[in-house]
Amino acid sequence: MMRLTLAVVTLAVAGALGFDGGLAQSQPPPAPQALTDAVAKVNAGDFAGALALAESVVKADPSNARAWRVVGLAAIRTKQP
Repeated sequence: MMRLTLAVVTLAVAGALGFDGGLAQSQPPPAPQALTDAVAKVNAGDFAGALALAESVVKADPSNARAWRVVGLAAIRTKQP
């Protein structure tokens, strides 16, 4: 009974402190404006313009997977290697 009480108290304290055991999904950071503009250009069919903008984002942040995705899509649509 003592262990159960201790477990319940521990969970209550952890919950009160905002610890969720890593189950909450974190939101990705907001996209740079150039990437937002690149996606808008893709949606408008301007793949060359989107490619230029997305490449500028990748140059500034090579770990930006969303920018790499736009680079790939725009390169395919503009038949760039």
